Amino acid sequence: MACEDGEPAGSGRRRPWKPIILVQLGIIVYAVLVVAITVLPIRWDPWRHHYPTDDYRPQLRPLRGSGTNPFQSGDPLHMLGEHVGNVLLFAPYGLLLPLRWPQLKRPWRLIGLGAVTSLGIELAQITMPGIHRADINDVLLNTLGVALGWLTLRLARRTGAHGQARP
Repeated sequence: MACEDGEPAGSGRRRPWKPIILVQLGIIVYAVLVVAITVLPIRWDPWRHHYPTDDYRPQLRPLRGSGTNPFQSGDPLHMLGEHVGNVLLFAPYGLLLPLRWPQLKRPWRLIGLGAVTSLGIELAQITMPGIHRADINDVLLNTLGVALGWLTLRLARRTGAHGQARP
């Protein structure tokens, strides 16, 4: 008698679970994208030439500074886009990692790991003045992105495949 996957019943062999392979591939692609955007010495921001020359000093005051309030910016849509981009950049972190590593399904573990990862990226950016700017606000926004990614996953699991809330 054969199982659903074509293997004989009781053979002890299991085919790899395809969704896990897709999650692993997603994590790899996502990690490469994050490294390319945040750590490689590439300027992604065409507006960077409008910033003052001392703008590359690390921004260590949370919720303050030139990059905090989009409404006080010379280009508020660009600034708002930067903030939304920082949140969205880390949302897949909160979505993908708990799918691969169940021990990260607890939100505080995942959010803490996301914050530490973001902090590591910002510390690496200190060594790249003129290309990237380390900013504590990016850590806060990235961490918010991890939390929103986790919340999205949590809501998706609660809703289930049929769009009906599970008890």
